[in-house]
Amino acid sequence: MLDIQSEIDARIEAFVSDITELAKQVAYEALASALYHGEQVDTGSWGQTRLPLDGARTRSGKRSADEIARTVEALEEYIQANPGQRMETIARAMGTTTRDLALPIKKLLATERVRTEGQKRATEYYPVSAEEVEEEEEAPRVKVRRRRRSRR
Repeated sequence: MLDIQSEIDARIEAFVSDITELAKQVAYEALASALYHGEQVDTGSWGQTRLPLDGARTRSGKRSADEIARTVEALEEYIQANPGQRMETIARAMGTTTRDLALPIKKLLATERVRTEGQKRATEYYPVSAEEVEEEEEAPRVKVRRRRRSRR
């Protein structure tokens, strides 16, 4: 009976030390990642560590214009290589969050380098082809003037 009890105690002790060592390792990796990239590590619902495309940000958390421009270019290249994907899929594939891609996608849409199909979360992103650009240049644009509604 004593041999069985001591064997159980030894295995429990070994298990606890293994778990403790794993927890220390995970904490160390998270700390090293946060210090290396200059910000806290965001772990999403999928359990993946998400870091910004570039790395460090300023203390205020704002991205520099260069970082946003690099993100715009990376996003445009990704959409050209993988047309018809939704924002969640794009963000997951690029290793960032949809929040970090909100401004770059707005810039791509404003400059008409990307077009959309669908609405809200079902929005799919497609690159704008040279043919589509030529068609838009040929058709004259009509400026519509809208009246403001008065508040009641």
